[in-house]
Amino acid sequence: KYLSFIKIVSIKCQVWRHGDRSPTRTFPTDPIQEADWTFGGGGFGQLSPKGMAQHLKFGKLLRKLYVDTGFLSNSYSSREVYIRSTDVNRTIISAMSNMLGMYGQNDGSSHAGVDYPNETGWPVGYVPIPVHVVDFRTDHVRYLLPKFAVCCLKLCS
Repeated sequence: KYLSFIKIVSIKCQVWRHGDRSPTRTFPTDPIQEADWTFGGGGFGQLSPKGMAQHLKFGKLLRKLYVDTGFLSNSYSSREVYIRSTDVNRTIISAMSNMLGMYGQNDGSSHAGVDYPNETGWPVGYVPIPVHVVDFRTDHVRYLLPKFAVCCLKLCS
């Protein structure tokens, strides 16, 4: 009875890379140059439709792991979910695609006029979820991720 004021907090941290993308560079005599890569806004290093689909599927998996088990709410809550990305188009769109898989499947978990606009042209069930970014020069988390990955590999092996 003395511990009734304590609230148990559980934090889950997921780290992943971007999905399938166009090459970031090529050699000068390559017959396929930057102008030939037209998807995802065009150019080198852009997320492909395949990469978007990969993250949509990954988001659906995360929904099964965290929403369907009751760890997270059925609909998006800014108090429960925080999304962070590096400031690169392919990683931002990967995160957006991931969240679409988790919370944007028109499954009745969101409501027009409450969670998204009830307007003609707005995709039914689509709830925009903020993806937070930090300028590359001040993104200190990116320096920790390689060390974090090594630590995880050691723990898992």
